[in-house]
Amino acid sequence: MMNRGRDDAGAPAVTLRGSSWAHARGHGPLVATAAEFGRRTGGSVAISWEPRSLLDFGVTPVGRLAADYDLLVIDHPHVGDAAAAGCLVAIDEAVPAAELSLLAADSIAGSLRSYILDGRLWALPVDAAAQVSAYRPDRLTGGPPARWADVVDLAERGTVLWPLCPTDAFASFLTLAANLGTACGVNPPEFTDRAGGLAVLAAMQSLIRLLPEACLYMDPIAVLERLTAAAGPASYCPLLFGYSNYGRRGFRSSRLRFGGIPALGAGGPAGSLLGGVGLAVSARCRDRAAAVSYAMWVSGPAVQRGLWFDAGGQPASAVAWDDPHLDELCHGFFSGTRATLDASWTRPRHEGYPAFQAWAAGRLHAHLTGGGHSGRLIDDLNDSYAASLGACGGAGLAARRSGYLG
Repeated sequence: MMNRGRDDAGAPAVTLRGSSWAHARGHGPLVATAAEFGRRTGGSVAISWEPRSLLDFGVTPVGRLAADYDLLVIDHPHVGDAAAAGCLVAIDEAVPAAELSLLAADSIAGSLRSYILDGRLWALPVDAAAQVSAYRPDRLTGGPPARWADVVDLAERGTVLWPLCPTDAFASFLTLAANLGTACGVNPPEFTDRAGGLAVLAAMQSLIRLLPEACLYMDPIAVLERLTAAAGPASYCPLLFGYSNYGRRGFRSSRLRFGGIPALGAGGPAGSLLGGVGLAVSARCRDRAAAVSYAMWVSGPAVQRGLWFDAGGQPASAVAWDDPHLDELCHGFFSGTRATLDASWTRPRHEGYPAFQAWAAGRLHAHLTGGGHSGRLIDDLNDSYAASLGACGGAGLAARRSGYLG
């Protein structure tokens, strides 16, 4: 841990700005760890974190953030754009391989691998998540549904919610396609298998017709807030990114439980879309050594299991996920979702994918809200995906960058 002291005026020798995201899980642990890191460096390093919305976390170009901030939290599909722009520090060039191997061994669900592209590591995993189910144990008798058909049956009673704003509707489409055995993007330049995509759309629509219309504009946080509310019949959500905070005592008036995803295919709770958060360092960072030192410290198992969790964070460390005490504090969140995380699926990450994802999410949402020909939607997704591959030099290069061809 570095200690450079303060300047002659008593100010920290290094001052860094970071971009977080606006939730207790996404902002609180970064603020807490920045304060502790400053204390451990004798006040020589000061890090301030500025939150952005959950939507902005998923769609704001990394290059734009890297121009304004020294540290930033990112979603792994953005690493292709970041690598092409050269806007992030390659962590593997700044940290000994032995140290990174230890982090990789402790990484849940291959989270660290999701930030590797073209042999370079562009961020360190500090938060692990995937789409899981959530429910109120005091309202849902008999446990959560295991099959998609069971979810539809439950929705007939008016007790199911599902976040279906454009970003999350698209995430659910990807999860269900992978669960069905027809994961998207694995056979470029095709994005989705036609029969599989049509089956997923039919499954989604069979449930959407039974849900409150408000679900079409909700994100996971909105659904979780509704599920924890004292009033209302809502008891279950089949697919959303898990938030361990909502299992903690005192976070809201009611505690939720989280579990595996209901299966559409025959493989159980497999194929969930991997999410989570990576901590990256801007190539324009004012002090790369200080920023990398902080990122390595935060992503280590001791901080992940300790201060990160205590400050409301959701660790990416297996040491933390395997801790029975932390699991109990989160109402069984880690044990209840671990199998789903371990069988999760990683999205393509080629240059141009984030723009495709943003367009595809809007296109799918328009179809779900306004109707239209499902076959035409599949054609549009495939055509747009093929175009996104061409933007980075063709399907072969994109497939390699996505990790599908090794």
